[in-house]
Amino acid sequence: MKVNKLVIMLVVVLFLLVGAQAVLGAGLEISDITVNSVTYNSTNGVNISQGNSVTIDFKFTNQDTNTLGYIDVGAQAYKTSDQSSVDSLFTKLPYSGTCNTQLGCSGGKWVLNANESTTHSLDFQVPYTITDDFYLTLKVSDATLNK
Repeated sequence: MKVNKLVIMLVVVLFLLVGAQAVLGAGLEISDITVNSVTYNSTNGVNISQGNSVTIDFKFTNQDTNTLGYIDVGAQAYKTSDQSSVDSLFTKLPYSGTCNTQLGCSGGKWVLNANESTTHSLDFQVPYTITDDFYLTLKVSDATLNK
């Protein structure tokens, strides 16, 4: 069984690739990333094997002074070697999150007041058919900022 390396890239608003804990785009920040309950280290990535179940938990915060009311969360997987999409190999990717908590949701989108945070989780299984290292992009975006 091949061991693959998973590297998480964060993408927000303008799809900027940045490191964990950084402020991403105007108003949003992703932080406190864990992979299978272990704090994520962007320097080393995470070693996972084909067939492994993976759960990614993270927090996102509205750093803007205004309420953000149309926040989307998504994820996609790409081969590290040539950046081609490998979403078709996964049953749950590309991922599009739906806000389903009782508070802070509107039409399946997250709503965060200034300086408010929430957490989200996504899970998937590494397919046996993947033979390359891959990376996952986490995307948190808000249409309010683009109006």
